[in-house]
Amino acid sequence: IDGAEVTVSLWTHGTLDLKFGGSLSGQDVALVQVNAQAADLSVSLEKVQEGSTETQEAQPEQTLVVDYSEGKTELRVATGPASSLRLDMDGAKGELIQARGHLDLDVFGFLQASGDFALEKSTGQIRLADLASTPDVDESAEPIEVEILTLGGSNVSAFAGLNGGTGDALGLQLSGVELGVALYTDKADATRSWTSVQASASGVAFVGVEGLTLSADTLSVSINQAGKAGDAVVDYGDGKTELSVATGPSSDLTLSMDGSKGELLQVSGNLELDVFGFLQVSGSFAIEKSSNTVTLADPDGEGSEQGEEVEVDQLTVGASGVRGFAGLNGGTDGALGLELSGVEFGLALMSSKADAQRKWTSLQGSVESAAFVGVDGLTVSGDTLSLSINRASQADDLVVDYGQGKTELEIATGPESDLTLSLDGSQGQTLSVSGNLEVDVFGFFQAQGSFAVEKRTDTVMLSDGEFDDDRQVITEPTRLEVDLLTIGGAGIDAFAGMNGGTAEAIGLNLSDVNFGLALASERGGDQRQFTSLKATAGSIGFVGIEGFTASAEDLVVEINRGVPGSGGASDVVIDHSVVPLDVRTGPDSSMVLDMDGSKGELTRASGKL
Repeated sequence: IDGAEVTVSLWTHGTLDLKFGGSLSGQDVALVQVNAQAADLSVSLEKVQEGSTETQEAQPEQTLVVDYSEGKTELRVATGPASSLRLDMDGAKGELIQARGHLDLDVFGFLQASGDFALEKSTGQIRLADLASTPDVDESAEPIEVEILTLGGSNVSAFAGLNGGTGDALGLQLSGVELGVALYTDKADATRSWTSVQASASGVAFVGVEGLTLSADTLSVSINQAGKAGDAVVDYGDGKTELSVATGPSSDLTLSMDGSKGELLQVSGNLELDVFGFLQVSGSFAIEKSSNTVTLADPDGEGSEQGEEVEVDQLTVGASGVRGFAGLNGGTDGALGLELSGVEFGLALMSSKADAQRKWTSLQGSVESAAFVGVDGLTVSGDTLSLSINRASQADDLVVDYGQGKTELEIATGPESDLTLSLDGSQGQTLSVSGNLEVDVFGFFQAQGSFAVEKRTDTVMLSDGEFDDDRQVITEPTRLEVDLLTIGGAGIDAFAGMNGGTAEAIGLNLSDVNFGLALASERGGDQRQFTSLKATAGSIGFVGIEGFTASAEDLVVEINRGVPGSGGASDVVIDHSVVPLDVRTGPDSSMVLDMDGSKGELTRASGKL
């Protein structure tokens, strides 16, 4: 072979590999001979010669087709006695198989859509993502020749979530959807296939859980899956696979999913979420679908028995750095609760695979700062707050247990952040906020420390009843259904008096305080609001008057506020002496509110001084 010459100046022992490149057209490498000549002394050469020749037939770059575009081939095909169809396919697209019409689509049970679509079949190349699990293999190194089937649509109605199209649907109802689907099959190995879906929606509404509402705009759906276990997904990152899917007569959608994220089933966008009227948040979210095995709470509540294990389909919602509200009447002029900022949370919606009517909702999150709204003279601020919600949809069902060794679930809250749920199922149905707060009640009582906040519905008795000296009922008091927000604390430092927190403070410095605050809002009717507080202190010191000292024990602070009476009648408050109210002050403690409503509006501190 011309040019295949090597000159060796000095070489002793070992193996010398001779390699050459260039064109071998017309050559049979199996016939190549190697000769050795010595310029000085003598040469001894042992040859190991390997080689073979394989002839490959030339393949055309593309198959030429008839061009029916404007000004090219004209052909009308008769379709009936008085009708015909003009062929107008653009030959520049090469071989084409296309169908258009109305379709119903279901992708892995996560995304369903219906509307007008375009379907095309073609061939091309894709590049896969490089799997982190195979560090010695670069799956992205070489392109793969594939058969491609694309499906596109615009202004389509769709659903993303669990049990779509049934009475047990749990997820997002989408409108104004633009959709692009790509289905690939490896030409060399038909067992390898890939599915990619990218879509956007202009409107969203949540369905499936009573009391849980969600609305959204600019929502996007991303699905990227490999059909064969252990295979990498298609990578649409910069410089990798390029594909545009037609979504209408004059529109298309370019797929852009980053293959480095692996298999993807995700919905993201700007959402507004309301969880059972207790928590409202708004901001950017990510929603993903997967399957899991969850362990329910111990039936006896003592931790001595193993809870039921349930196979579930789950939908997770994660977010970070968003704003929110926890309390009553969120988003209205009657809002009563905590305005939250810097919220990070993970929400899991689960549906039993065996019985879709069994559903569970779990939420856990944190809040950087909070401020109270809704009652003039009552202020609350806080930081490092935590949110906990754990519920079962059926009255006789137990909640999911995320305690040690039980259910494991990690929820993405952002591109590089996640949150692991750790709710203790033995606590039962949970709806609470806890953390470090500062509370000021009408300038008379201030406290700071660790608190617990809960929401529930309850029945209270008003102070409009009449009783004799022996507390026998003369006139029945009004029974009132209320939404109740309670704030409790234990082992807290506090102040009761005037000008608290200033140099002119006059009053009682309190330590080892336990307190319970109840904020009640009438359900329906006039939506009257009531405030009740009771607190006890382990020790006390008086401040504000030089030369005056005081010590105390058995100190009790009581506040009971309501609404003015009508027609000159006394003010109406909740009568806690008729039905005492239990307020949680910590994980294992509570405070009983028992103030006598017959005393009317009350602001009092009492004890032994």
